[in-house]
Amino acid sequence: MLFALMFITGIFLGFWAGRLWPAAGGGAEGAGNGGNVEVKVIEQLLKLLPVLRASLEESARATEEGVLKAAGAVGEVTARVRQGLAAMETLLKTQQEGRGQRKEAFFRVFQSLEEGLGLLQGRMGASEEMFKAILDLEQKAWDEKIFGILSELEEISARTRMVALNAAIEAARVGEMGRGFAVVAKEVQRLAGQAEKAVQSVSQFGHSLLQGIRDRISGMENSAAALKSVADELKNSQREARELVAMHRQWDEAAAGDAARITAELKTIDRHLDEGITAFQFQDAVAQQISHVRDILLRVEELLSGGGAGEEIDRVDILKELEKMYSMESERSVHRRVLQPDAGAGEGGGTTGNVEFF
Repeated sequence: MLFALMFITGIFLGFWAGRLWPAAGGGAEGAGNGGNVEVKVIEQLLKLLPVLRASLEESARATEEGVLKAAGAVGEVTARVRQGLAAMETLLKTQQEGRGQRKEAFFRVFQSLEEGLGLLQGRMGASEEMFKAILDLEQKAWDEKIFGILSELEEISARTRMVALNAAIEAARVGEMGRGFAVVAKEVQRLAGQAEKAVQSVSQFGHSLLQGIRDRISGMENSAAALKSVADELKNSQREARELVAMHRQWDEAAAGDAARITAELKTIDRHLDEGITAFQFQDAVAQQISHVRDILLRVEELLSGGGAGEEIDRVDILKELEKMYSMESERSVHRRVLQPDAGAGEGGGTTGNVEFF
């Protein structure tokens, strides 16, 4: 389209240059032939300009429509990407807060488990010491001393009864003179029997007490075994809790790494989308330039159509009409470069590469 614009502009300027500054050697015949050429050129221009204008209008419309649709789609994607970034940042923040709370909760659980385990271990140690002390007491006191004393008392009781029996026999042999001695011997024999019964009662009580102590010791052994089982379970629970914490830490680290990678990818996409939007804005500027070309050609068509046969149109007025339509410096630079090639060569280098939005 820009080549077509340059072609039409060249024809237009060449036409008006030939009209206002005819060749010096042409004479009247050259002027007459020039008039016919002018009419033909105008007719061709009037036929060509609507076609070019329609083509430019269609190009501008299609370009603008495509740019608007693409820009809308890119804007929607950009909005969604930015929403995803915001959601990801919120998720990361929530995960960090939740990770801190879980750490505090696990720390409290660990502390409670360690305190309970220490208490159980202390109770188990005290129970073991008490068990050993009672066992030593049972072995030393009852087996060695108390039952030894009871055995000695039984032996003394038996010997006392034997002495009392011998005394009674001697009293009977003596007769009347040993009657008092017989009474004493009988009383001694009765006391020996009571002592034997008392020793037997104490022995039975001692055996019963010993059995009770042994039962208590057995119960303490069972309690100690139960406490040991509980302590083992607590140790296993503590180990499992530590493994769970390590697993959660790995999950959190993996989730944080994935979230960081996703965030980086989303940021990259967002940057590319921004670049795409910028590119679409450049395309929009091109569409606006094409739209200006359409307006310029339309105005040229109006000027040429309104000139009339034989009517002189001032060259400066036409150029001014065209120049009024320019909205970008690049268009003005091209205009000056075409009219004044020497002056435009030094001015056009700094403006043709700029894109202006209006």
